[in-house]
Amino acid sequence: MSSNNSSSSTSSSHNFYGMNISSDDTIAFSNVSRIQSPKRAYSWDHHRPNYPTKGQSKGFDDDLDGDDTIVSAGQGYNIERTPYHDAESNVLKRIYRLSQQTFNDLAANWNGDYRQSRKRRFGQQSKVMDSNHYQHDLEAPNHNIEIGPAATNTTLEDKKKLLALMSQCLVRSGCPSHRIESSLDQTARYLEVEAAFSYVPGQMTIAFGNAITTSSHTVLIKVHQGHDMKKLAVVDDVANALCRSELPVRDCLAELEQIHHSPPTWGSWATIFAFTICSSTSCLVMFGGSWSDALVSALLGFLVGALNVLASHHSVYSNVFEVSASAAVAVISRSLFKWVCFSKVALSAVIVLLPGYSMTVAVMELSARQITAGTIRFVYSVIYAFILGYGLQIGSSLYGTLNPVSDSTGRCEPGISEWFYVPLLPLLAISIAMTFGASVKQWPSMIVCCIIAFIIVFFLNKVITDYQIAASISAFAIGLYANLALKVTRTPPLVPLCCGITLLVPGGIGVRGAYHLLMDDDPDGSAFALNMVVVALGIAVGLFASTMIIYPRSKRRSIYVSM
Repeated sequence: MSSNNSSSSTSSSHNFYGMNISSDDTIAFSNVSRIQSPKRAYSWDHHRPNYPTKGQSKGFDDDLDGDDTIVSAGQGYNIERTPYHDAESNVLKRIYRLSQQTFNDLAANWNGDYRQSRKRRFGQQSKVMDSNHYQHDLEAPNHNIEIGPAATNTTLEDKKKLLALMSQCLVRSGCPSHRIESSLDQTARYLEVEAAFSYVPGQMTIAFGNAITTSSHTVLIKVHQGHDMKKLAVVDDVANALCRSELPVRDCLAELEQIHHSPPTWGSWATIFAFTICSSTSCLVMFGGSWSDALVSALLGFLVGALNVLASHHSVYSNVFEVSASAAVAVISRSLFKWVCFSKVALSAVIVLLPGYSMTVAVMELSARQITAGTIRFVYSVIYAFILGYGLQIGSSLYGTLNPVSDSTGRCEPGISEWFYVPLLPLLAISIAMTFGASVKQWPSMIVCCIIAFIIVFFLNKVITDYQIAASISAFAIGLYANLALKVTRTPPLVPLCCGITLLVPGGIGVRGAYHLLMDDDPDGSAFALNMVVVALGIAVGLFASTMIIYPRSKRRSIYVSM
């Protein structure tokens, strides 16, 4: 009896982290068994509770029946499941609640708003054991979000990659150099990226700067000019969706990568077919050929298209493609001098290769103060016209050597009735559109543009003898149409303009002049380059005037590419 009283008298209470724990409770707590129990256990990873699945215990229940499992909330401090007494469970319940309250207080002291608190911390975030916060973490799409400089650099790299990829897509789809730089500048301003862009044929230069660190780096991208109006329209749609905040940067980057790696709009056989139809119809409509001339032009156009596909797959042959193609056309045309007209057939067979469009773009770039790109393109267009003229001269001279009695002019018959132009002109427009990589959806706009250009030139030539004036008025008209059609069809103005400009064909003047200059049968042949420039300049003036009327303050809300 006395022993019992003494034992009870020796019982005292201790203060354990703000909790009054009796010695009995302390002894009971120290006697918690360390027996390994593999049945059910809970653990916290970074202070987050691993809530039990269906059928498991739900932690500290109110009815402590001795069958539950208790695990500490401290990281690395694990108390495994054992049978325990009521006093032991009370102590451990208090420890658990204290640890939970401690972590919640730390999170609250860091920042009252839990979401803002996550944004201000660096690296992988710890999750607190709070039901509301835990629910927020479950709703978060990514638990390994880097906040701070790492995330900022990652986002900046995505923006830089987006600008670099957009520049490649614009160049490969046939955008003029001055429009490339203006479109990229507008996109960079929206993305809040300090960048400067400069394009010369064959190379894109991007200089990225950082106002905070005053550092910069330059990216050089080797990219060759191409023509694919369908891809150009898609790139324009992506850029405009980005600037209107309709598409995030990551989605825009994925779209541009898909465009960049996608194949051309038209395959090899479609390209050959387009060359064939374009040569045949242009011989009838543009050069005043006969039906026999059109038939031979179709065969020669098929040959040129096949050689063009061969050159696109074999880089070695591409170096001599223009000379070999024009020489083959000249030999075959000269050999049929009894049935066809040499000049009409030869020029119509290589009409897709004529540098008229490139010469017009060069003059427009020079007018837009793009001195480097415009000069390079202008010189290339003149030399390219010389190359085609040289190939025609080589082929004609070669056949003349084999058959000295042959006529270099051939049999030139009157052209077909002008009423046939009505069904032939849409076919010509479609074939030109296919050579520029336009989709079927873009054909109607390009057909209308070609019809407008042809009708104006056709009727003005009967009144005005100077072709430059007629070309300028026609270019002004198609420029108005292309910019107005943008407001209805949302198609970039460059898409219909490329077809209409090709129909005005100033390149044919240069090739014809170069051929006569090399054949020494035309004293005025030396002025072929000047004639090309005058016609191209007239077209450029008309296009610039139409854009100025429609957009007197420039297009600040869109990035649709025009001339």
